[in-house]
Amino acid sequence: MRHRIERIARAPSPDVTNPDEFSRDGRRLEPVGGLPGAAAPGAAPASQPTIGQDCRTGILLDTETTGLDHAKDEIIELGMVKFDYTGEGRIVCVKDTFSAFNEPSAPIAAEVTSITGITDEMVAGHKIDEAAVNAFVDDSVVVVIAHNSGFDRKFSERYWPVFEHKAWARSQAHSRCRN
Repeated sequence: MRHRIERIARAPSPDVTNPDEFSRDGRRLEPVGGLPGAAAPGAAPASQPTIGQDCRTGILLDTETTGLDHAKDEIIELGMVKFDYTGEGRIVCVKDTFSAFNEPSAPIAAEVTSITGITDEMVAGHKIDEAAVNAFVDDSVVVVIAHNSGFDRKFSERYWPVFEHKAWARSQAHSRCRN
């Protein structure tokens, strides 16, 4: 996932649909035209807002889990990229990134390691700090975007209630993930 977050942060800036039109119920999600991204943190942004132009903040989120059941399986990695975009949906900068491992209550299955590349050794002793997640997903965040938002949303809301009050959208019309 760390490589995916870095790649996303360097990706060209696509248009992002107006988040005011996103469903908050998780059932009527529309694709938003590819992965949001902009210049890597510390680099020049992909485009500049004009003086006085209104910007909004979004988060691209990805989880890695021990399985597909949000009621019993566990998150083993959380990655997020916070970005600003204009009212026209243009990404103007990557504001911050967040990446953390979480040691599950049982060993990671070999099948999960083969899919995610995450081993028991990588997560040993790690716990995702709820206060850090809450600080990252602050009141400025208007929308959370995930490739498979139906999947990521259920897990994220179970772990961190701050996600329950955010609009969600998916970045891909058809995900290869099952859920």
